[in-house]
Amino acid sequence: MHTTTRHLGPSLAIALSIAPTLGCGAGAEDAPCDYERCDPTDEDCVREVAEVLACRRGVPAITPEVRFLSREEAVAENTGEPLTDEELQDLRDYYNAEALVGLMPVDYEPADVTADVFDSIVAYYSRAEREIVIIEDSRVDDPAAAFEVLVHELVHAFQDAEWELQGLYDEHATSVDRLMGLRAMLEGDASLYAALSTVSLAGVELTESDWARYFDDYQGHVLELAQESETPSLDMLGLFPYAFGIEYMYEAWRDGDYAGVEGAALDPADSVRQVLRGYPGEPRPELNGDALLDAHALPTLDGYTALSGGHQGIWLINAMLQRTAASADVFAVDALDRVDADYLIALREQGTGALATVWRISPAAPLLPLIDAPGSLWTLDPATPSSHVARVVDDDLVLVATTGDDADAVFNAITGWQPLAEFEPRVRARGDATRRGCPGRVHEPRAVTR
Repeated sequence: MHTTTRHLGPSLAIALSIAPTLGCGAGAEDAPCDYERCDPTDEDCVREVAEVLACRRGVPAITPEVRFLSREEAVAENTGEPLTDEELQDLRDYYNAEALVGLMPVDYEPADVTADVFDSIVAYYSRAEREIVIIEDSRVDDPAAAFEVLVHELVHAFQDAEWELQGLYDEHATSVDRLMGLRAMLEGDASLYAALSTVSLAGVELTESDWARYFDDYQGHVLELAQESETPSLDMLGLFPYAFGIEYMYEAWRDGDYAGVEGAALDPADSVRQVLRGYPGEPRPELNGDALLDAHALPTLDGYTALSGGHQGIWLINAMLQRTAASADVFAVDALDRVDADYLIALREQGTGALATVWRISPAAPLLPLIDAPGSLWTLDPATPSSHVARVVDDDLVLVATTGDDADAVFNAITGWQPLAEFEPRVRARGDATRRGCPGRVHEPRAVTR
């Protein structure tokens, strides 16, 4: 689904907080493209807003159905079929393996995932039903905020009509990192046009410096939320795509209006790193190097069952650094901009049930100073027993963490590295393209977009 989270709040303040200092900026729209604030619960309001949005984007108007559900009803609709006891145990173990590297809390209950995800959702667009669902008890009481939510979700409906969202996901969202790049385009587009509606209704014009200040404030706020998150593995899709995607798509819109936005969406950024580098306005080299790592991404470990795994990307590598390597940076941009690829695999020892996480990151050099630092859980010293060890293999950083006592023993038990294409089919089927490396119906049970 495409959903609107409460983290979109800063966009509502863009006109009101800086209006007194505005100078010249974007020109006024013609009357047919002017918004008039209305009640999103009114069918006429949905149609009128859709017509204005179509005018501004230069595309045919569509009026999707809008449904209103309670949070409880939305959770029930999106939970999917119950998992078996075996699947639930695999998920519990997977989350506990992620907890070893700071991506989830210990003993997280997988049955809570859908409810936890919907705790931050105020509305979503269903790709399966081609409809907008607004969560009635999401505490969006301000009429201006409710209007902006409607515009945001209508943009997703327009995206689907013009670009066929499921096709974009099938083609581009083949790993978490690539999914993050695509979602930054789609959420950035929706967030931008929603912010533009607020600016239009406020009757103000914004300078480039006003927009730059807004992006800085918004991104700083989201980075603080990410640093405080207890569940970064779940929260990343409700944080990064909005705050960083809106700046990327603003640059595309400024470069070519709707054509620029459409061009960026149909040729999406391939990674978090590419989004952070900004809209290039020209063909850009691929920055996601996971395909090169795939030839030797996975450890051969006899006696272990692989639970799941995937390419995590630098957003979650940063979360790991913050929580296990005592990194003081909100985002270690300089080091992470030099990371080409990664693959994390969670495993369970067949005899004892002990869990292990093996995370290979290429290359090692940028992260070694952060990993080998005071306060870090990781040790590079083979003579020091530890539950967290860091080793260098063929210039790549290999992190091994275990619920047992000796991660070095796990590392020494690795007899080789195998290609992703030859790995256990069950694990590939649970790959990270669905959302977070676990059975898709738990995390993305229906085709819905924030």
